Amino acid sequence: MDRINLAILHSLWYDHEAVNKMSAVTQSTIFEKVGTSESALYRRLSRIVASGHAAQGFSEGRCITYYITEKGINLLEEASK
Repeated sequence: MDRINLAILHSLWYDHEAVNKMSAVTQSTIFEKVGTSESALYRRLSRIVASGHAAQGFSEGRCITYYITEKGINLLEEASK
């Protein structure tokens, strides 16, 4: 897990309070806060989801939404110590 991935998780938790499927946010919303290219953000989100630190929420139109999982929250708490 690198700094940008931690910034993505931070954005999901602190900036957007996206902690479940109902509060999940789109990639575009995360993109505004993180400052990486959209294609890189997509790849990073795919890896973060595969690792279990985030999950996909409900679709919003044609967009996928994302939220942080308990595993991701625990990682952020450990990283901030």
